[in-house]
Amino acid sequence: MAILLWVVCLFCSPQSSKAADLGFLAKDGVATADIVTAEKPTRAASLAAKELQKYLRKISGAEFSIGTKPNSDFSNHVFVGPSHFATEHGVTDRGLQKDIFRIVSGKGFLALVGKDKDFKSYPAEAEFTCDNKDPAKSWESGPQARN
Repeated sequence: MAILLWVVCLFCSPQSSKAADLGFLAKDGVATADIVTAEKPTRAASLAAKELQKYLRKISGAEFSIGTKPNSDFSNHVFVGPSHFATEHGVTDRGLQKDIFRIVSGKGFLALVGKDKDFKSYPAEAEFTCDNKDPAKSWESGPQARN
């Protein structure tokens, strides 16, 4: 998590009037990038996107949108989790082991990709499902939170 925050702080640094052109995520409290997930993100990627959105807002004061395709209003995009958009930029989870992730930046993008698998329900936990509208809340109230 410390590495992720360092990367986010680096990209949110307001040192240029052409922040969007230089790949910054925010400038003067305004987002210059959006957060993009796969069309059907894994539970972990959905949670990561929400958490990234929350901490980017705390760090920069900017509101970041989350979508399933890059918003043409932005020249910079943050790809969270495996998606064809990350793959188009040469970033995949190929060769990664469980609990390892890859951070790659390039012109107009930052990709955060890990070896994500969807949460599997077991009979005793069958009543729990992820609310993709608020995956952080679902994660915190899920069966693993009761352990």
